[in-house]
Amino acid sequence: MGDVLQAQLLMVASALLASVVSLDANFLTHQHALYHWTEVLFANGAVGVLVCVATWAAQYAAWRCRARERYARRVRTSGIGRLASEQPPSLLGARNNRGWLLLRGVFGASENACAWVALGYLNLADANCIMFTNPVFTGLLAWLLLGQRWRWYDNVLTLSSLLGALLVVRPPFLTERGGIFNALAREGTENIAAGGVPLGAEPEWQHWLGVAAAAGFAVTLAGANLIINAKVHTEHTNTITFYMFAGVVLTVWPSFYWVPPAGFLAHGWPFFGRSYEQHSTRTEGYAPLLITGIGVVFWWFQYCRSKAFQVKNA
Repeated sequence: MGDVLQAQLLMVASALLASVVSLDANFLTHQHALYHWTEVLFANGAVGVLVCVATWAAQYAAWRCRARERYARRVRTSGIGRLASEQPPSLLGARNNRGWLLLRGVFGASENACAWVALGYLNLADANCIMFTNPVFTGLLAWLLLGQRWRWYDNVLTLSSLLGALLVVRPPFLTERGGIFNALAREGTENIAAGGVPLGAEPEWQHWLGVAAAAGFAVTLAGANLIINAKVHTEHTNTITFYMFAGVVLTVWPSFYWVPPAGFLAHGWPFFGRSYEQHSTRTEGYAPLLITGIGVVFWWFQYCRSKAFQVKNA
């Protein structure tokens, strides 16, 4: 399989996984308001860190097995035992790359915080439409900073993507009386959006906060993509992913001064707390599984996306 095809398949898989994560996060924080967005984000980071550590432990165990086999083979053939030349897998990465890995963690924490704020204040369709302008910013930054090619059709795709996002943002000069798309805006407010919220029904400050957060996600994710593509592409994908989740945990932790972590226990957990039958609604019964599963799915999303940018140019 060629590098281009492999990168494309990985990006398709990451887009599908991101859609599942967005649906889950919107369900928990916006549609049913079962958890505060900081609680979901922290759970996402904590589960992701555990998955990264478990993956590294499995890789290290496999390396030990291979090292023992090579050592025994050398003893049998030459009578001299030497240490294996293959280096053991490192969860923290090479020393000379750790600065860039830490910066990738900062970008990762920022992009996640922006995504959860956007999903908390916008309906699902609007938030995803703005957040998925990320390829535009990734391509522009790769062209400006890394000198990667920018073709004529990239201009067409960029313009169409930004125009679509502009219709979702609904700035005053487009939607107020006399605006260019005022008729379309009036028609849109009569329909129910995908997240169950009428378009334009949210308070204005919530709308613009959500828009700013979604745009922040697109830009910070573009920065993370460039770091992966240009600076840390030789690291193991699990190591790159670990720094992102660790950054999320460390960034969200101070917020528990205002949002007590006891909210995690409000709907019970699979191993302790209230049983399924004790939940007041069927939705509450699934909440613990949804807030745990979101971390596992998001790990796969980050792994596929990081691997794609390691394989091919941004």
